[in-house]
Parts: sequence; structure tokens; C-alpha cells
Amino acid sequence: MHGRVRMGARVSALSGLLMVVLAAMASDASADLTPGAVFTETNTVPNRVLAYNRGADGELTPAGSFLTGGDGRPAGNPPAFTGFPVLDTMGSVNLGDDGDNKSCLFVVNAGSNTVSSFRVRPGGLTLADVESSGGTRPASLTSTTRGSGKFVMYVLNSDNASASFRGFRVDGSCGLTMIPGSDRLLPSQAGVPATIRFDEQGKFLTVTERYAPAAPAGNGDLVSYRVDSSGLTGPAVVSASPRRTPYGLDYNHQGILSVTNEHVDAPPFPNSSVSTYRQNADGSLVELDNEPSPGAACWNLFSNNGKFLFVTNPAGKFIPGSANVKAFTVDRNGQMTFVDQENTPFEAIDNALSHESRYLYVLSANVVTPGTDSAITAFEIDRKTGALTQIDEEFILGSNSTSGLAAW
Repeated sequence: MHGRVRMGARVSALSGLLMVVLAAMASDASADLTPGAVFTETNTVPNRVLAYNRGADGELTPAGSFLTGGDGRPAGNPPAFTGFPVLDTMGSVNLGDDGDNKSCLFVVNAGSNTVSSFRVRPGGLTLADVESSGGTRPASLTSTTRGSGKFVMYVLNSDNASASFRGFRVDGSCGLTMIPGSDRLLPSQAGVPATIRFDEQGKFLTVTERYAPAAPAGNGDLVSYRVDSSGLTGPAVVSASPRRTPYGLDYNHQGILSVTNEHVDAPPFPNSSVSTYRQNADGSLVELDNEPSPGAACWNLFSNNGKFLFVTNPAGKFIPGSANVKAFTVDRNGQMTFVDQENTPFEAIDNALSHESRYLYVLSANVVTPGTDSAITAFEIDRKTGALTQIDEEFILGSNSTSGLAAW
């Protein structure tokens, strides 16, 4: 069941209301989709995609739920392993297109070790394919049409002793074909990887390993691969992270890589931060700047022009002077300047931008605090400064396993 609350108000509901959400999701009734629609996954058994239409004012309206053909994993997720309801990774829902405005939505099914693809059309979502991820607990997705000149998607498998990725070619109907030879084990099988991401040119594929091979003694590693014209990755280039527990990844058009550093040593993670990097021609990474982002900094996203960076900190509001969402400006040298911070009703766990970077959407859920709900909060972005103004909240009552966020 969904509920809308505007301008920071909070919802109050009877406990019985929270119990009917899964029943409300039982049918795949849907409305037409509008450009700018927002998608998330329930990460339940069975797994579903929830769609929301975006109005001209940035506000969201529920537009249906869609079976993925697989199962989510609402418990037993790394690094907590017991009772953790969400997929503790970045990018479990990914939206890409083939360059001809044929959009495809990709979703992981962490409980059945598969990945699903949907055709995204104004008439709604159509399930196109369900394929094996080649490992266990698929958690993060990335896609590109650059570099190889083909529409390519990669999925990261994140369970311990099974850390790997697999690549797929994507056809015009969003069908998936495994790229022969694309299966790769990560350098550390105990690294608990969090995110996989293509750069803006599709030339490099980078993965965060939260722990170094001698886990958990080291800081963790950033692992990059050059991608050839067939979509295959070359040898791993490992850059030791100078910060503890690298987690989220995003590239901007200037080739700058941002990395969130969760810094898990002292809950609620007062020392977490965000870094920027330059990537050398061989794939190695050199840190350019590091700024504090207290509260388990995990998810990060550049605006389309690369000037603004948004970071979510699930525990941010529990730390004096911090908040769940932080905004930074980033110059061409990768230097960051803090701009603004805002809170979400629950622990902030993923984010997405509208295609013109006018609106930021942040997913939050009862991950640590008692409760059974999640929500999507909408912020309008000041185009000159990057400051955030809350404009809407869509509550998803009765589900705190909701994971991933993408905007059409």
C-alpha cells in the first residue's frame, strides 16, 4: 500500500494497514508510464518492480507493480547476514537504452540468482527475459552503449566465496544473451563487493570490494577492468583504497570517479566519507579529494552535468550535524565543496536522478530502526547551487526490504 505525504509531513497508520501491502501487490495492474517514471524493487518472494509516474512538478504517483519472474532476498544479506532486509549494494535496479530511445530496465533477483529485463514503454513494463546471474546473490547492475558500440549489461554477484560478475548483450527487445567468456571471479572472494559500474565512455568497468583480501584487516580495494570492443573485460587492475570500506561508485562526464567510504569500524559510522578519483589509462586510480559524509556513506550519484554530487548516509540523521542526504559541488579537478543536507523518514539506501537532473529521488527503509516501511522522497535540485528542497514523499507501507532505484 502506498501513501503520499508532502513537504516533510509524516504518515501515521494502523498496524493492520501495514499487513496488507503484499496483498495489494498481488495483481499486476498498471497505469500508462510517463517519461521520467521511477522504479524500485520489493526484494520479496516473489520479487516485483514498483513503478511511479512523475508529474511535471516532480511528484510521484503509483503506476503499478510487475512480477520479475524471480525471488528477492529480504533477509541474510551481507555484510550483516542475519535479518538485514535490503540489498546492501548500489544499483540493484538499472535503466539503460540502446541509443535509439529503446529503454530497458534491469533488476536483480537475489533470492533466485537471476537477473530480469523489462521493456519500458509508455504502455507500461513488459517482462522480456530472466537469466542466470552466473553466481549467488546478484546485487548490482550496470549497462552501457558506449565503448564496444553494443548495448551491454553486467551483473555483480556478491556472496562470500562467490564474488564474481557476468556480462550480457542486450537486443532491441531487451532480451539478454550471455557474453561468452565474460564470467570473472573477483580478486578477493572475501571482499563483500558492493557496486559495479561502467564509466561514461564504456571503456572501464569498476567494482568496489569492501574488504581487502586479508578481510577485515585492510581498507578494501577498487578493482577496474578495461572493456574491449566485444564487451569483454581485460585483466583486473587493483587499487588499494586509502579509505575504509569503499562502497558506492559513480562517474561523471569529466571522467572523475566518486566513491563512498562506509568506514564500518565504529557504528553509527561517524568517520564515513566520499572521495573523488582520477582514472589512469591503465585503469589504476588516484585519489583527488576526500570529504566527510558521516553516517555510513554508501550511495552516490553525479548530476548529468557532473557539477553536483549527492551522497546518502543511512545513519546520517543519528549523528549531530549530519543528515541522510548530502549535496556537494565538484569542480573539474575533482575538488568537492559541501552545499546542503536533508533527511529522509527512514534510513536512506539508494538514489536516482530525473534525466535532466532537476529532481533527486531517495529511497529509505526501516533497516536499523524498528519498523516495516520504506519511502521514496523527492527533492527539487537548485540548478545553480545544487541545494535540495523536499517536494514529495511516497510511502510503501509494510515493506522494509525495498531496494534499488532508477528513473526513466
